[in-house]
Amino acid sequence: MHVVRPVEMDDLPQLEALARRDNRRVHTLPQERAALERLVGESLESFGAPVAPPLSSGGRYIFVLQAPDGTLAGTASLLAQAGSGASFLSFRQDMMQQLSPDPLVCNDVATLMLCSDLSGYSQLAGYHAPGVGLGRMDKNLLACARLMYAALAPQRFAGKFFASLPGQVDGDSQSPFWNAVGRHFFQMDFLQAESLLEGGRNQPLIVGLMPHYPVYMTLLPEAAREAVGAADPCAGDALSILRGEGFEAYDYVDICDGGPVLQASAHALRSHASSLRRRVASRSAASPAGTQPYLVCNACTRRFRAIAIHSDPLGQQQHVNLTSEQADLLEVENSDEVLCVAVGEQS
Repeated sequence: MHVVRPVEMDDLPQLEALARRDNRRVHTLPQERAALERLVGESLESFGAPVAPPLSSGGRYIFVLQAPDGTLAGTASLLAQAGSGASFLSFRQDMMQQLSPDPLVCNDVATLMLCSDLSGYSQLAGYHAPGVGLGRMDKNLLACARLMYAALAPQRFAGKFFASLPGQVDGDSQSPFWNAVGRHFFQMDFLQAESLLEGGRNQPLIVGLMPHYPVYMTLLPEAAREAVGAADPCAGDALSILRGEGFEAYDYVDICDGGPVLQASAHALRSHASSLRRRVASRSAASPAGTQPYLVCNACTRRFRAIAIHSDPLGQQQHVNLTSEQADLLEVENSDEVLCVAVGEQS
C-alpha cells in the first residue's frame, strides 16, 4: 500500500532518480542535486514552521508517494503563495476590439497579455508520478493529498488555488508556443530557458525580457495558436484528476509553453467541501469490508500521512475502520481523528 508523506532529506538520492526518468520536463522536478537539496530544505522548514497566513510568510510543501518497499514512486508540491512574495507571471487571454469609423469596421482580436493576476494564490506544482505500475488511485492520492493537507491547515494557504499544466512539447523537446513567442525574446531553446528559470515564473529576468505589450494571436503560427491552453498528453492524468477535484481552465496560460492554468476556490474543492472528519474505530488484522474508495489522512500537519482505502460509505457513520497496516501507515491510534474524502472508483 502506498502512502503520501512530507519529503525528507534522506529522499534526495531517490528524488534524483525520479528526475532522470523524465528529462523532457525540467520544470517538473529539477535534476541538479543542489536545486533539489534547496527545495527539500525549504519544505522541511515550511512543515516545521508555526501556522501563519500565506501573505505574511510563504512556504513550499513537498510530498512524496512511497511504495510498500520504501521506494519513491512520485512527488508533488504545494506553494502557499505563488511567486513567494514576488509577482507570479502568466499570459492572460484577452479580446481587444479594434474599430475604424471610416469605413466602419469592427474587429475582435484575440491577444495574450503578460500579467501578475495569479500572484498570492496558492499553487499546486511539481506533480511527478513516473512510478512503474502506478494505478489511477495512487496517482489520485498523490495529486489530492496536498489539498487535503490544505484543508487541515487552511491558515497556511490562500482561499484560491491554481495549477499550471505542461503545454505541448514534441518528441524533440520543442515547444511550438515557445518557438513562436519566448524564443524571440530569450534567444534560447525551450529547455534551456526552463533550466535557466528553474520552473520559476516570478523572476526579474522574465519581466525584463518578455513582451510588455499584447501579443496578437493572429500573428502566431497555427501550431502555436493551437498550443495555447492545450495540455501535453503527458499531463492527461493530472488534468483529469484536477478537474475531478473542482479545477477549471479560464483565461490564463503558462508563459513558456502555453499550457493551461487551472483554477479553483478553496470552498469549491472536493477535498475541502466534501471531506469528512471521522474517528478511528478499530485496528483489525483483516481488511474492512467496503467498496467505496476514500482518501484518508491523519490530522497531523507536521507528520502528515495519507493513504487510499476502501470502506463502507461513511455518510452516517461517526467512525472509520482501519486495518493495523493502514493505521500504522497513517500513524494513528483508536479514537484519533482522520480526514476522509470519497472518490470515484479508479482503475
